[in-house]
Amino acid sequence: MVDGNDLQLSKFYFTILQLLRTAAEWIRESTDDLRRTVSDMERLFLPRKTDHMTSFLSPASDKDSRTAAIMMFKQNWESVIAEQERLGIALLSRIKMKQEEAESLRDGVSLMISLPTRIS
Repeated sequence: MVDGNDLQLSKFYFTILQLLRTAAEWIRESTDDLRRTVSDMERLFLPRKTDHMTSFLSPASDKDSRTAAIMMFKQNWESVIAEQERLGIALLSRIKMKQEEAESLRDGVSLMISLPTRIS
């Protein structure tokens, strides 16, 4: 496997590495975005002790029911975030492995290019 004068293989490996880096960045950003979304929802929709803001909870609910609903809301989102992180870590691990494979192949192609050609 030797790269030609047009360096198509080298370009191919560079493109693969760029795509893998981009995918890893998207995975990290998606987890951050999810955390930010949950934080925004809590700020906007959960009642605060000092606010008389509207929440998704019924104002007629007793204090224990409201507290239980808020705790369930938070626990559910913590579960979603934990699952997102678990899947993200697994994907990032696979991406890292593929990056290393592509870098190894790219380095092999580069080495083949740099070797002097022998004329038999």
